[in-house]
Amino acid sequence: MVEGIVAAVSAATDAASKTDSTNNIDDSINKSWFSDSLDMYDLAYGPNGSKWFADWYNGLFGKLGGHEYVCWKLPEIFTPRFYSKSLSEGVELDKDGKRYLDMSKYGEPREGKTFRTYGETPIDWNKIIYCLTVKLFLFPWFHIFFFLARYTIIFFKILSVPLEFIFKAIINTVTIIIPNAPKFDFTYKNKVGIDNIIPSVHLGHAFYALLGITLPYYKFDAKFGERYGTGGLGFIILAIMAISAVIIFVGGSSVTVAVVGFAMYCLKLIRALGDFSTDGKDAPASSKKE
Repeated sequence: MVEGIVAAVSAATDAASKTDSTNNIDDSINKSWFSDSLDMYDLAYGPNGSKWFADWYNGLFGKLGGHEYVCWKLPEIFTPRFYSKSLSEGVELDKDGKRYLDMSKYGEPREGKTFRTYGETPIDWNKIIYCLTVKLFLFPWFHIFFFLARYTIIFFKILSVPLEFIFKAIINTVTIIIPNAPKFDFTYKNKVGIDNIIPSVHLGHAFYALLGITLPYYKFDAKFGERYGTGGLGFIILAIMAISAVIIFVGGSSVTVAVVGFAMYCLKLIRALGDFSTDGKDAPASSKKE
């Protein structure tokens, strides 16, 4: 009976997902499992991302796309980077025709490196204000804020996917007895940013969504990851566990070293207190007469 229920849920899910147009999946960018699992939730790099957030984040941390926000490269400070957004993206092509980021060219002024070229490079006062505030006087508060905001939003977006599936599935299930009741669909974006729809969400979809946030099954089925999740919560839990293990190990090692050091000190102290040798200072009187 259980096998029959699972087969029915799988068949219903497959039938519902036939309306998805996700045949063209962009797998050209190779990322680590951790980065790839968070991609669909990421405002900085994901298909559901925000351009202004990505521009600010990449500009603060020197990532691809943030070249316009480079203010200086030490030891050079007062260059067109300080007052212009006319800077090189730093993207080059390798021998296989793939794009890569050349940091030696990233953020390089297009019209020269000195203030003597100011006639060719328009002055952007917004860029000057940005460099003086965000990159200088308020450093590193913007960096900390955007870093924490990025991963906080990722965490809540991971949880929002199964919650939306569960909520819509429950409503669609309850309203079966209501004639002509509207059914809730689920809309998602694939890796190239195209909207796709899963019609009439049911409990089978909710079950797959719970699996999707914890297991990296998308490595075997890319469409599954786009619909239900890429195991982001599972990777975050593993990362937290790894960090905690390192902290516990380092802390435990420090405590062990301290205990061993204290024990050695106590042993030496006991030996010193128990050593009653006088080195000939209190020799017997008979020996002194001789």
